[in-house]
Amino acid sequence: MPVYSLSAQEPEPTVIDRVIEIDKAIEEDPYEKRKRQNLHRAKNYEQSVRNAGLVQGVKLSNELLEITKGISYRAIVDDMLVSNEGYREKPYKDSKGIWTGGIGATGSKKSLEALNNTKAIYDRFDKDVVKHEKRAREGLGDKVFEGLHPVTQAFVVDSYFRGGLAGSRNTRNFIKQGKFKEAGEEFLKGTGPKGMHKEYYSSLEQIPYWSGEYEKDKKGNFILKDGKKVKIMKQPGPGVALRMKRFSDHLKALPTK
Repeated sequence: MPVYSLSAQEPEPTVIDRVIEIDKAIEEDPYEKRKRQNLHRAKNYEQSVRNAGLVQGVKLSNELLEITKGISYRAIVDDMLVSNEGYREKPYKDSKGIWTGGIGATGSKKSLEALNNTKAIYDRFDKDVVKHEKRAREGLGDKVFEGLHPVTQAFVVDSYFRGGLAGSRNTRNFIKQGKFKEAGEEFLKGTGPKGMHKEYYSSLEQIPYWSGEYEKDKKGNFILKDGKKVKIMKQPGPGVALRMKRFSDHLKALPTK
């Protein structure tokens, strides 16, 4: 006759049990739920951008307008920034050697080590978005900012988040006047080589990598293809050029007032 012990161990949870447990925890934790939604939508946003191509500004704009239909500006900017900045629970040095963590947060390594959970990351992220939206409103004026489409508002805040628009008074003036094509063209101009914006020019050759148009050889080198040009890199550089070009293309695709 079998003997049953009160101290017998509970059966090991199955994979399905664990998934149900995680889903329940996420539903109960608003930060985890927000993270999952952001990462999911950010992936869709990124795929839409890639499908649109690099130079087809009108298609890019239409793609974004379609996938963001019915979504608030704040949700769009969240997804855009998560896609552009990534989500990190450990601090790292970016391509310029700046300590970064969470969702594009910068600071000392010690301060960023505190961003090791969803609540801490989103609390800091919310403060950063509010700060940069305030700067965007100051740069364009509340009335102009409020008159922009939510997707365009998100692009503007994204540009203030990582620089670009804040340093281009001419671009801001064109946006204020509703001259979006001129604004898009002006945005990529600057004091760098060939009259280009320095940040844009410095990472221009990285566009194929960040848009997914690359191959990797057996040694782990990145091979970028641009017509007949092929460039091999050990490690890709900053992706700011693609980010700037997306904003420029979006502006040029908007109807001029």
